[in-house]
Amino acid sequence: MKQKDALDTFRLLQAVETEDLIAGLRLHLADEDAQAVSIRAMAFLEEFGKSPDSVLPQSAAAVAGDEPTVAPSFAALTTDLLTAFAELRPPSFSPR
Repeated sequence: MKQKDALDTFRLLQAVETEDLIAGLRLHLADEDAQAVSIRAMAFLEEFGKSPDSVLPQSAAAVAGDEPTVAPSFAALTTDLLTAFAELRPPSFSPR
């Protein structure tokens, strides 16, 4: 993933309410083809976006001119999304 992609991800997390993202993910989990991709994407976010020191938040912050609020905001929004996603209880996803 490129740094610009990390910033785009951050912008999406900011612009779209967590509940709306979860509504879309709920639909994806009901679709056999989309389910695997969605679970993989959420696992990627968990591994690389959950902490302000993780790769994705740091990459987004770097592209945003090292704005000090970007990395912590990215991590907080990601954590909110992961928590809500875990409540959907997909069988092959359990946040750490």
